[in-house]
Amino acid sequence: MSSAGSPTLVDAAYYQPATARPSPDFDGDGEIGFSDFFLFAAPEDRATGMGVYQAIYAAGMFAGPAASGYLAQAAGLDSVFYLAAAVSLAGGFLGLLRTIPSRPG
Repeated sequence: MSSAGSPTLVDAAYYQPATARPSPDFDGDGEIGFSDFFLFAAPEDRATGMGVYQAIYAAGMFAGPAASGYLAQAAGLDSVFYLAAAVSLAGGFLGLLRTIPSRPG
């Protein structure tokens, strides 16, 4: 508690009930979106991050249907879903490798 007797932001975060769960809604706008994770980026890097994100998104929107149509014709529709799962797992793993800090050494 602060000296005035009212709870501070630190008190509110520190004394949450045991049933409260942490929320991925970091900016508190009620939506969990890509912008929530940009709060952790340096302000000068946010524009670059959004540009890279949009470029990858646009490339996927352009190349995804063509590549999956070809794959579905060549190897069957199930192969499209298996490939999507493999790419998603690989992307998640690479994302984890990039975000886990390495030990100084």
